[in-house]
Amino acid sequence: PDQEDSCPNQFGKKEHQGCPHVVFHPILFNLGKFSLSPHSLTKINKIAEIMINILPNSKFYINGYTDSNGKSYLNNKILSVKRAYSVFEALVSKGVDASRIEIRGLGIEKKKGRCVEIIIRKS
Repeated sequence: PDQEDSCPNQFGKKEHQGCPHVVFHPILFNLGKFSLSPHSLTKINKIAEIMINILPNSKFYINGYTDSNGKSYLNNKILSVKRAYSVFEALVSKGVDASRIEIRGLGIEKKKGRCVEIIIRKS
C-alpha cells in the first residue's frame, strides 16, 4: 500500500520498498585521480534527476573504491573518500539534498576498481 511505500504514487515492488527498481552505473576514475570527467558529469546529471524526480524519499550510499595500484592502504582509503566526495558535491550542486546521502570510502576493491557506486540505502 502507498502509505507504507518509500515512493508513494509510483509502481515498485515490496522488496524495493515500493520504489521503482533503479540501478546506477558506476562512475569511473583515472588512475590516482578523483576529478570528474565530462562523461562522468553527464552521468551524474542523469542520476541527480532520478534521485530528485523518481526516488524523492530514498536515501543513498556513495561508495568510493580504488584498485591495488596505490602506494599504501591509507593512501587508497583517502583516495576512495575523495572520489566519493567529488560525486557527492556534484549531486548536491544539481539539487540533491545532502542529508539523503552518506559517503563511504571503502578503499581497495579488486573487482570494482577505480570507481564510485551509488546504492539506495535500505531504511
